[in-house]
Amino acid sequence: MRLELTDSSVRLSEIVMMKEEEAYGIANLYAKDEALINALKGNNMSAIVQMGDPIFPSFSNDLGLAVFENGDASGKVFYRGHKPEKFGDDKSSKLSIQAALRGETTLGTETGSSGIVIRAFVPIKDNNKVIGTLQVGFSDSFFNVYKSVSDQALKEVANTLNNITTQFEI
Repeated sequence: MRLELTDSSVRLSEIVMMKEEEAYGIANLYAKDEALINALKGNNMSAIVQMGDPIFPSFSNDLGLAVFENGDASGKVFYRGHKPEKFGDDKSSKLSIQAALRGETTLGTETGSSGIVIRAFVPIKDNNKVIGTLQVGFSDSFFNVYKSVSDQALKEVANTLNNITTQFEI
């Protein structure tokens, strides 16, 4: 039984790391997008909305993305793909936003009112100057992937055990 528990925890860790890298990849890609950088520099909310509105639903449907959020250089939310009507709140007191505003990338899991979320926070830079932040995250729906992988593994173990016992029947 100990082996099975270790195997399950390894699978869960692999899935979490995979989702962290996926979040980072999406965040890093868009943080370097010239249209986003120019819109943020120009404080052009309509350009960011026009750019962001198709991104979030696409990644949400295809990958299960739950958070796509731009912040300005002061840590205020400039745009939320997951809640476009909600913006302007100050997140500068959050450690992950502070790190991004210092030019650092942060990956990991957070627990909050939405459950467990896997997130990546990256700085948005213009000529090496941080002008904002981008946060991308996946909700705890990733546990469904873990559950399906675990269920499949259990079925394979049961089938293997069944085959072994069948071979030794007299």
